[in-house]
Amino acid sequence: MMKRVLIFLTVFALIFGMLQPIKAQEAKKWNCRLGIGYFSAVDLVSAIGMGLAAIETEEEPTNTAFIPLLNPNFELSYRINDWLDLNVQTAFGFSFVKSRDIDGRFVEYTSLFYPSLTLGARTEYWKNDRITLYGSYALGINLIAYYDNHIERGQEFMLKVIPMANIYPLGIASCKERGWFLEVGAGAKGFVNVGGFWSF
Repeated sequence: MMKRVLIFLTVFALIFGMLQPIKAQEAKKWNCRLGIGYFSAVDLVSAIGMGLAAIETEEEPTNTAFIPLLNPNFELSYRINDWLDLNVQTAFGFSFVKSRDIDGRFVEYTSLFYPSLTLGARTEYWKNDRITLYGSYALGINLIAYYDNHIERGQEFMLKVIPMANIYPLGIASCKERGWFLEVGAGAKGFVNVGGFWSF
């Protein structure tokens, strides 16, 4: 009888020990985020550059309009513990630049496309039953595709790769497996980034 009890306890201990890592692994969740941001770091640099270029140093001044579009972005993260997620982020930026001469004619048209890929982490500062306060930080690269069509110089195309940092120290999200989020900071996702998420 005692031998059977020992065998049963041994088998139970083995099964319980095998199930523990599985439970721990199930507690860690994947998270997908889709967002829309506005005015990324590339947009800011472009706006400053266009502003400096608009200084009248030629005989015929031009009126330059810089038009940044929205920055759609995607993030896939994996929860390490109760306060830390590791993630990969990608964002897509678009903008246009139109220049007119003093007669109102278009003299130059520029379009830019700048996707980014970064690796980073999201850290939670504080949470309750409804909301979570967090910060998101990432480093990576930004590809800039530049197309310019000038009435005199003709067409020009250029590709360039630059480093990119996503620094969003202020983030707020709902405390559910599906919900919303809002981030404020600087980077490829825009000055303000809003969207939704789901965990699995």
